Amino acid sequence: MKKKIIKMILFLAIVIGVFLVYDFWKKSDSYIVTCDEFVMDNGKIKETRQSKDSIFCSKNSDCSTENMNNYCRPGSPSILKCINVKYYCGSDGKCRSYECL
Repeated sequence: MKKKIIKMILFLAIVIGVFLVYDFWKKSDSYIVTCDEFVMDNGKIKETRQSKDSIFCSKNSDCSTENMNNYCRPGSPSILKCINVKYYCGSDGKCRSYECL
């Protein structure tokens, strides 16, 4: 009986460890949010290209969708369109995002 309990605890510890490592890996895999530029042709969007302009910040609230939209006008930010995406102010002073969870 003790061996069975020890095996179950060991199994749970391994599973929890895998989830913690995966969560850390996903959070370390972030990208800098930049502004997209629209190339117009006769009033219609011909193509979208990413500019080199990173969105600068000093706190996490600077990286709200509304603030990033205002920063990028007349373009728009290259934000991820998925549920539970997290935006934050990176240590480099640029808005970053974790990959989609």
